[in-house]
Amino acid sequence: MIVGVELARPYMVPLGIVAGLAYLAYRLTRGHVTYSRLITLENPLTRWIKATYRPRRMLAGLEAIAIILAFLAAASPVVKYEAVVKGEEESRSMLQIEPRPGLVVILDKSGSMGGWKIESVKKAASLLVREIDPRIDVGFISFNHTLGDSIPPTSNRSIILDEISRIKPGGGTMYTYPLDTAYSWLKVYRDLGLPAAIVFLSDGIPADISSVPYFIDLYKKNGIVMYTIFAGNEPEGVNLLKKMAEETGGESYSVNTPEGVIEAFKDVAVKANKTLIEAVAEAEASISVKVTLEKPVGWVLAVASLAVATAASLIRYRIARLTF
Repeated sequence: MIVGVELARPYMVPLGIVAGLAYLAYRLTRGHVTYSRLITLENPLTRWIKATYRPRRMLAGLEAIAIILAFLAAASPVVKYEAVVKGEEESRSMLQIEPRPGLVVILDKSGSMGGWKIESVKKAASLLVREIDPRIDVGFISFNHTLGDSIPPTSNRSIILDEISRIKPGGGTMYTYPLDTAYSWLKVYRDLGLPAAIVFLSDGIPADISSVPYFIDLYKKNGIVMYTIFAGNEPEGVNLLKKMAEETGGESYSVNTPEGVIEAFKDVAVKANKTLIEAVAEAEASISVKVTLEKPVGWVLAVASLAVATAASLIRYRIARLTF
């Protein structure tokens, strides 16, 4: 879509119009007088003088147009237009974009997570962060009845590992804060057409369980996958996290031992790597960037001017055997 025209020498436009109109006025009023003073009986100009006023007016108009086009070409016009650049190579060349999926690890640190749960979860989560493909940005959130430590998705794994190692259990359980925060981070990835997911671990029923359906719909609508792990065997908790995973395209796990926690996180790492990295190719192909491009058109006007002038000469030659 053309968005405008820019001139390197804009003053050439009014000059060209004035020159063209002045030439046209001269040819229509005094041109034939000049020719009349030069002719003899044998001079081919006689045929031109005898030509009707209509062809002389037409030729004068063509010559005036040629002059105006020549001045416009000298103004060096550039047409600006918008274009959508698609694909990995083009997008990176325009904006140096490297498609990177986003993954947020969310860990429950409520009081009930004390003992073997918190230690095995810290170990397993650290293992997951190390095994996640380096092309994936990783974020981290810990929570209880409030939002705990939070790090937006980053390529720096060491700061994630440091935060995981410092987790200490305590407090109640609420899902709203971590799910809302993770969504705000990952929505940016989805807006760019990049895959995104969360790994969510908890061992209890949240006090705000009524808000969970809202977040399930929100994540599902925006294509953010949930991988869920329930540390325990409470049916209501197992079913809640299972619903979160299944409705968003992820998988759910229920674990009761330290070994089970490790295995669950290992399996999530494998599946997340496969799902997110396989989606990168599609994301790279779908990335689009709207840019404003410029296209010089001065040469087109110069060629047009020459073509019009040549046409006028050919017509004049046909009438009076003159080429000037």
